[in-house]
Amino acid sequence: MDKNAIRYWIKFADFYQMPHITYFDSISALVDKLDKMTRAELLQISTKMTEYNAVALQELLGKWKKILTLIAKTSVNAPH
Repeated sequence: MDKNAIRYWIKFADFYQMPHITYFDSISALVDKLDKMTRAELLQISTKMTEYNAVALQELLGKWKKILTLIAKTSVNAPH
């Protein structure tokens, strides 16, 4: 396993670029973070993630619509 290759490609992964994610290095670190967070904080994170996901979905659907429309237009005019 090439760690440099993984580091290079991982930055392109969507789930590493999303806001409002709480990172942890181990199960004990996760438990520690969860112990320190209030229910209100957890609900706020969840709400922000839900809002972000709704906007991201609309943007993604718009991008795919443009791509597929372009493909459809060019494929109709393309020689067979």
